[in-house]
Formats: sequence, C-alpha cells, structure tokens
Amino acid sequence: MRADVILDNEAPNFLDVFFKTHENVSIIGEIGFGNGEFLVHLAKKDPEKFYFGFEVSRTCLMKCQAKVEREGLDNVYLLSGDARFLLRECFPDGVFEGIYMNFPCPWPKKRHEKRRVTAGFFPDVLAAVLILGGFFELATDDEEYAFESRKILSRHQALSFESHEINPERAVMTKYERKWTAEGKTIHVVRFRKEKPWTVKRISEGRASEMHLESEGAKPDMRLLSTFNDTSGGSREQRWIFKNCFEGSDGTFLLETMTADEEFQQHFYIKIVPREGKSLIKFDPATKPLVTPAVKKAMQELRIRMEEIQ
Repeated sequence: MRADVILDNEAPNFLDVFFKTHENVSIIGEIGFGNGEFLVHLAKKDPEKFYFGFEVSRTCLMKCQAKVEREGLDNVYLLSGDARFLLRECFPDGVFEGIYMNFPCPWPKKRHEKRRVTAGFFPDVLAAVLILGGFFELATDDEEYAFESRKILSRHQALSFESHEINPERAVMTKYERKWTAEGKTIHVVRFRKEKPWTVKRISEGRASEMHLESEGAKPDMRLLSTFNDTSGGSREQRWIFKNCFEGSDGTFLLETMTADEEFQQHFYIKIVPREGKSLIKFDPATKPLVTPAVKKAMQELRIRMEEIQ
C-alpha cells in the first residue's frame, strides 16, 4: 500500500476528487504529525475514518509515509505545507470531526507570536472546518501556551472550552510527549468544541489550470526576459519575486517565481509560449500554485512588463 504525499499545490484538485467520491465520511486531522506515531495509531484503531496529516518537514513526511505503507493503511493522507493555509484554502466548511495538534512550538518570542495557534485568522479557520460538535485538541508541555490558547480560543463565537487535563493517560504518546514526561514536565491537554456554524473567507481564486493571460507584441527572447531576473514587487500582504528565466528547446520559456500571501509562500514556474503577434502566459503544469492574490498580481505584472519592453 503506497501512501502519497500531497503537495500544497496539488491539494485542491486531489481534495475536489476526494469529496466528490467520499460523501458523509468521518475525517480527523493532525497538524504537525512529526514522525507519525499518533496519526498512524488513530488510523489503525478506526479504519472506517479518514485521517489527514499536515506537516512542513520533509523528513517527517517521509518517516510517516514509511509507517503508513508498512502498516498497509489506505485511510491516511499526508499533506505537505502550512496547515493554517491548507485547511482554509483546500477544505470546505464543516468537514472535520476533530483536529489534533500535539506539542507545537509555542513561539515564545514576540516577533514569532503570529505563528501561534491563537494568532491571526487560525481560530476562524478551525471554527470553519470543524463539523458542529467537532473538537480541537491541543497538547503541550508549555503551561503559558496552554492557558493562552484556552483563554483566546474560548472567546471565539463558535468555539467553547471543554476541558483542560493535566498529565492525562493517552492511548499513544508522541516522541516529544515521551521525552517531556521522562524529564518530569507537566503535560497539558486542552480541548475545545464547535458549538455554532462558522465560515471563513478564502483567498485562492480558482484553479491554476483555468488561469492564463496573453501578452501582445513581438516574440520575446532570452535577452529581454532575463531582465526580469531577481526583480520583485507587491505589498506587505501580497509579494512576488521573479528569480530566473530558462529557455526550452521548443522555444518556450520558464520563469521561476515565488509569491507570498501573508505567510503563505509558493514556489512555481510561469510558462511563456510565444505565438504570432502575442505570447501566452500560463502556469507550468508541473508546478501549479494555488491562485492567490499574490499569484494573480505576479502574472499580471509579468504581462505588463513584457508589453513594455517590446
């Protein structure tokens, strides 16, 4: 049984198919699954449910992938990327029966506070994607983080505080839980419940395959396109940078591009296909991004620049 790792840019298409073929199913999520012990345990215990794990570490993804394959599980899906954005942009409202978050970094420094589970739009995302009656469970060895999460998430209109257990017995312990317990640290497990309907605004705007632009003018060449290398633009909320341009043997060009919407970063290639009197600008099919405001602005800026230099 092969467990595929779903990259962030692949997630929308994959999940469209999943939800069309899996109606009225129970779904559990784990944010930051580490080496996958907790996620795999849950999936083995209840094979009728589907489990989605979110992780940014390539090493952790590979370790968990190996565990899933070794156990022969077909109800586990591993998503590579920032869960805050993947949950918001790729999942509809009201689909998760529960979401676990085990021993995240508490981000104690002031400059990192926006990365905490309590910061920014993330409480709204949790409230949106959980089903009515669904739960969010946070496990941490950081007492301050536990009480801050309890205080802030309890204020959310759709979430209610359910319990705060100290050193509870759990069916499976994560790597860090074993480590902290062995060191005599106190483990806090805080649980919240969704009590009211909630939604959140998504920022991605359709499929990458549906977006393309045309640039009027003479046929572009490498000399002109290379002037875009290492140029950037945008605002604080939506930024983009063109890195390097490459020419293919078929006369097309690839422009390496990076964008950021808030903290959501994407790395992809824009394909430029010269035609008679114009050029087609589209995404390279191997690296289709989520079409966010920053991605749209990068595409539009490229068209403007191409028309200006010809």
